Amino acid sequence: MDLFTSPLLERLASARHILIAGGGGGFDVFSGLPLYFRLRELGKTVTLANLSFTHLEALKDTRTPWEMHAIIETFRAPLAIRPWKDMPV
Repeated sequence: MDLFTSPLLERLASARHILIAGGGGGFDVFSGLPLYFRLRELGKTVTLANLSFTHLEALKDTRTPWEMHAIIETFRAPLAIRPWKDMPV
């Protein structure tokens, strides 16, 4: 059996919006992202979430997701130029 004919995808066939939630440790990325992209290929709306075991309220000098989005957008335009793409192999 491969990923494309898995019982999981058969059960999700009628779903329109799917939540993929990771439990931390990094393994959720390795298993969650391929599933995310396959479900998107199948036309599903997919939301990614993450559960943290850290006491986040105790952290100091942290940024909200909205602040991080603004910071990423600030640097997005300069990163559109990728000189390594023109380097000989």
